[in-house]
Amino acid sequence: MTARKMSKKTMKTKLDALCRVLVMERDGHKCRKCGVPDKGGRQGLQWAHIYSRRYLTIRWNPLNSMALCPSCHFFIHQNPLEGAEWVASWMPASDREVLREKLKKPGRFDFEAELARLREATGS
Repeated sequence: MTARKMSKKTMKTKLDALCRVLVMERDGHKCRKCGVPDKGGRQGLQWAHIYSRRYLTIRWNPLNSMALCPSCHFFIHQNPLEGAEWVASWMPASDREVLREKLKKPGRFDFEAELARLREATGS
């Protein structure tokens, strides 16, 4: 009997959870902008993206993600120019270029390869 293949929705949910764990650990469970520690629940840290989640080629790339408290996340969405300046203040230009290059190369996305990569990175 062969294993049933996961739906894209299920795959995205699993990938989101794995990348979120990876990013929260990398950022020390603190808001990358203001430094507030994770409070859990509705006031807990959010998994935020520099470029929109709709771009699957970089949605699960930790370079494109960060931990933000709800206030900082809202501020960046409401003030995109200031948010972009803030990202440029801490993210190396080489990392920003990596993300831009990946955005230029859309194509068929390999969900299973991405799942394997994130599982390896998180030890899951």
